[in-house]
Amino acid sequence: MTVTVPKGGDCHDRRWLRRDRGRKPLVARFGGIPLRRERHAVLTDLAPVMARTS
Repeated sequence: MTVTVPKGGDCHDRRWLRRDRGRKPLVARFGGIPLRRERHAVLTDLAPVMARTS
């Protein structure tokens, strides 16, 4: 299965598990995360917050 996303198509793989007693099938979906490099990405790290215990 191929889904169209703004930066091109991504491949997905779906698996269904049929169940008894009229229940809906379980659906597992794999993939779909575009692993593309963003050359102009800005990463902002937050300052760590110290937690206090009583």
